[in-house]
Amino acid sequence: MNIFISYRREDTRHVAARVADRLNDLPGISSVFIDVYEIDPGSNFELSIERSLEESDICLVMIGESWVAYDDDSKTARILNDDDYVRLETATALLSGKRVLPILVDGATMPEKEDLPPDIQPITIIDALFLRHDSFTQDIEIVEDAIFERKARTPITRIFRRHPYLTLAARTLGGVLLAGAFLIVITIVHHILTGGLALDETLGSTGVVWMIIIASLAAGGGIALWFGIRR
Repeated sequence: MNIFISYRREDTRHVAARVADRLNDLPGISSVFIDVYEIDPGSNFELSIERSLEESDICLVMIGESWVAYDDDSKTARILNDDDYVRLETATALLSGKRVLPILVDGATMPEKEDLPPDIQPITIIDALFLRHDSFTQDIEIVEDAIFERKARTPITRIFRRHPYLTLAARTLGGVLLAGAFLIVITIVHHILTGGLALDETLGSTGVVWMIIIASLAAGGGIALWFGIRR
């Protein structure tokens, strides 16, 4: 998955960079485009933006308090200018039909529809996410879930996602329990089919029974662990 981050530099550049660093470390994300890092010196900025948006699967639009950008010496918002890059990025993403996730940063609110140019007004009806400095860890997890279209995390799932080794341990235990349940079923079926004979009577040795039990539990745990690592 390729992600494009749109932001206004004087508004949310530090948060955008932090989000980019976080997403770059996630499995399943091939690239994160953020102009500060991705555009080579001397290249055409506008063409680079358009090409990166075309190659992206989803666009994150970082909206801070100054996203509309009213200049001190002008009553006209910068977002209304035809050559405003934030407007161009947002409009291109919306027009392309790609997924667009507006993210309201540090208490910012979604601008009113009438305050925006027509080509980006559709962003006002998209459910926005929140990203706050004081709760960045929790908020960025919600953003990640939205990117991958996963169910929202509960406190328990957050713990497992933050500690992958705990997740692997839980998967292994689940595999052992599943193997144990399978052995119980086999024992019951054997008991019914043999008229009440125990496994050690059929196999002729209690040691063989224990070897089968240990091997089955180990196999169940090992298979679950292997699939967990593969994921």
